[in-house]
Amino acid sequence: MKFLKKIGCMSIVIMLTFVLLGTSVSAAEASSDIPDWVPTEDQLIPLLAVYKAQESGATRTPVYTRANVTKSELAEFYAAAKSIDDMTYWDFFTGDAYVIRADGGAYMLYVKYGGELYAKSGEIANLVLAKRLKAESLFIGRWQNHHAWNNRASLSGQFQCHALSLGTYWEQTTWHLEPWRTESNIAVLVLNQCNV
Repeated sequence: MKFLKKIGCMSIVIMLTFVLLGTSVSAAEASSDIPDWVPTEDQLIPLLAVYKAQESGATRTPVYTRANVTKSELAEFYAAAKSIDDMTYWDFFTGDAYVIRADGGAYMLYVKYGGELYAKSGEIANLVLAKRLKAESLFIGRWQNHHAWNNRASLSGQFQCHALSLGTYWEQTTWHLEPWRTESNIAVLVLNQCNV
């Protein structure tokens, strides 16, 4: 009888070990499924707030915190990010250059008019944001070793600000991203049409 109890306890321990190992492998697999260009949740949540507000037609962006971002919204974003992970630089842009100007240099990006950076009718905010973050990561990968590269947070803010302008009255299809600028707050950038 003691032998059967020992076998029963050992079976439970072995089953729990497999369940726990299976769970940890699943968690590791889940995190490895997220493309490496996807920002952290802390960086993602404010952007998600802007895109959700834009999708709903809100004129003011609500304050989005971790407390009111649902797990399903984040899961939808991660699924959207995975679905477009194979897009290339040329899916978004027709060309680029670094130009030197009197006020400092700028990275010029030529947006593919009507292309993947534009929100299509009926396209969910998570997919639009995922495409724009993917395009931003490709821009960073292409230019980050350039001699003038500076103020990455500001360049990121300028990039997302210009992306938000697509389809608006102040839309620009040639973007000037200026590494000498320092403002990175997306709200401040949008209020100033990306030039602060």
